[in-house]
Amino acid sequence: MRWLRSAVFSAPLLLTLAHPDAVAAEPGRAQSPRATIHWSSGYGQGIEVNRKIRKVETRWGLDYRVGAPLSVGLELALLRFVGVRDARAVDCVGGTLLPVVAWHFWRSEGASLAFDLGFGAAVFHPAFPPGGTAFNGYSAVGLQGRLALRRDIALLLGVRALHHSNGRGFAADNPAFDGLALNIGAGFGVGR
Repeated sequence: MRWLRSAVFSAPLLLTLAHPDAVAAEPGRAQSPRATIHWSSGYGQGIEVNRKIRKVETRWGLDYRVGAPLSVGLELALLRFVGVRDARAVDCVGGTLLPVVAWHFWRSEGASLAFDLGFGAAVFHPAFPPGGTAFNGYSAVGLQGRLALRRDIALLLGVRALHHSNGRGFAADNPAFDGLALNIGAGFGVGR
């Protein structure tokens, strides 16, 4: 997992250093929408001790551009985890609320790539991960791609490393969930 975090944190910086002209929009280019409402659906898989747990989700969000390369947003997701961990069956549903900051490190006429990072909260029924609590901390880091289909409609593709931490704090028995998730969806631009 450490190598993945290093790669995710390093890749945007290296791409920007390699292609500094890709970060700024060209003069005279039409601006992208000021805000984007998006919907996506995703599939995730746990790693390490969680490798037999699968995740499906539907996510809704609102992103607001605060500068040429930065946007802030809020995502609400409904999700389900199914599988086995430590010989215990997992089948739970829940929801997450995730504030997100995105750095759009590469943009072209009809496409962009962004590195995003979010910290939020989750609630599950029954408690998740097994042996954990109903209320969890939630963090996600990933790469999100955007491909314009029309002026204000875009195809969204992404991958995220995610972490659900139960509400026990720094207790010795502190089960957590780490995994990777893929998502596909659509974004709808609002305002300029």
